[in-house]
Amino acid sequence: MGEGPYLVLPVLGPSNPRDAVGRGLYLLFDPLFYLAPGAVQLQRDGANGINLRERNLETIEQLQRSSIDLYAATRTLVRQHRADEVRNGAPAPLEDIYDEDLYQFDPPKDREARRSPGNPAAAK
Repeated sequence: MGEGPYLVLPVLGPSNPRDAVGRGLYLLFDPLFYLAPGAVQLQRDGANGINLRERNLETIEQLQRSSIDLYAATRTLVRQHRADEVRNGAPAPLEDIYDEDLYQFDPPKDREARRSPGNPAAAK
């Protein structure tokens, strides 16, 4: 199943439909969901969120300073990170990195005509 569109879920943060469903299923299979009151779960998840933000605070601040479009940069980084997790850290397949159609170059004919030595338009 493909990842689907990029979503920013309230409280849960960036995700996609596939991973959002996975988070729900993870919650159902978490023993603490059945054994502990909701306050304990909120405290655990809140502490995990604060810890994650603290570990990445410098990176987040650098991204905010250097990014022209913070939303697009965040979306790209989240998708790259999740793709790396799905591959278990293995390198991306070559077909995902190199798109043959993207790197083909065929200059327009008028550009070639302007470069020809006998063309009076080349002097312009």
